[in-house]
Amino acid sequence: QNRGKRGRPQAWKWDEAKAALTIEAARNPEILRGGTGPIVQFINDEMRQMHFEQLPDIKDVEAYARRFSGLWSEPDLGPPRD
Repeated sequence: QNRGKRGRPQAWKWDEAKAALTIEAARNPEILRGGTGPIVQFINDEMRQMHFEQLPDIKDVEAYARRFSGLWSEPDLGPPRD
């Protein structure tokens, strides 16, 4: 059953991908305005380069993209006061 999955699981380089994404967002803030899609694409591209074309589970990438994109969202201040 698990014959092909022996050994330690893949240790993804999340910190490196996050650092690269932070640098990219500083250079190109548009990546933060397009929803999670551009962030997911960026992380996948970085992971492909660092892990020889392998990618982490898409659920993990999407969860991080949601957290990262929310860091720069505009706060909801509610209706204006008189």
